[in-house]
Amino acid sequence: MATTRRRARSRTSANLSVADGRAVTLGCATVSTGNSSNLGCAWNTASALSTDPAAITGARRTDGSLLAAPNFLVPRAGTDIGARFQAIFRGA
Repeated sequence: MATTRRRARSRTSANLSVADGRAVTLGCATVSTGNSSNLGCAWNTASALSTDPAAITGARRTDGSLLAAPNFLVPRAGTDIGARFQAIFRGA
């Protein structure tokens, strides 16, 4: 009995990738739009306000939420891609 493999479709949008050790490689079933790899620019650490992950890998609030990191992976040019780690408050 033969088995059929199905490829999962995935979609990536508005992702920012800088200073990677190798080029982005997406699967054949991936739809990729508006990502830094689609925009044709040279993206490097100077392209973002901050690439320091300390703001999102450090201590968290007692409820487990991240502290605000408003500059992490935000493009200097104002392009609407990349992470937006703003303060998230839970509860009252």
